[in-house]
Amino acid sequence: MIRAIFYIGLVVLIAASVNWKIGVIKEKRNAPTISIANEHKKFGKPVETFQVKTDDLKFFERVTGQGNQEEVELMVSKIQWQKIIAFQEARVFTDRGVEEGKVVYKSSRPDTNTGLYKVLVKRSSASKAEMAKNVVVDINTKTLKNIVMIPSTSIKQIDKKSFVWVLTDDGKAVKRFIKKGEESQLYVEIVEGLSIGEKLIVRGASSLNKGDVARIVTGEQK
Repeated sequence: MIRAIFYIGLVVLIAASVNWKIGVIKEKRNAPTISIANEHKKFGKPVETFQVKTDDLKFFERVTGQGNQEEVELMVSKIQWQKIIAFQEARVFTDRGVEEGKVVYKSSRPDTNTGLYKVLVKRSSASKAEMAKNVVVDINTKTLKNIVMIPSTSIKQIDKKSFVWVLTDDGKAVKRFIKKGEESQLYVEIVEGLSIGEKLIVRGASSLNKGDVARIVTGEQK
């Protein structure tokens, strides 16, 4: 008798479980289908933007050297040596972060054994902590003052011409051809084609077509 009651209860439990699963499946089937294309048409394609501005475009020469508490000794090639002059600012990368530095010495002749030139970068007086012997230094070899500049990642190419996607005031994406000037690792000087204050699309442009409505999903990149 007890065994019969047990099996009856088990059958009832299995049947209830099956009915619950059937209900879940039906509910999912009846749920409205979301079309990505319709969502983009309704709300706009998601993008990230950068506001065109003027700033200083800095160029850096990266070198590895030997560091101590006072300075970093670098051995550079002739091409690098030609770009470096005394009192140029530098960024010294340490285990504790990035420190300021300055070029204080540049040899006039190469080492007879290696053919490399010696350069010394003095660490800022505020930081005299020990550092690893092998140190990476970025020397600011050139600066273009107060120019129109944009991230290099926002620039596209077509038929050997450069263009960007500009976000208009009414939220539409417009292709704009530009003329580039000098380029650093991250930014590009713009000689022609853009005005200060315009919004560039820096992420999400690959899915855009002319006249598409775009929607900013994050704060503007600085």
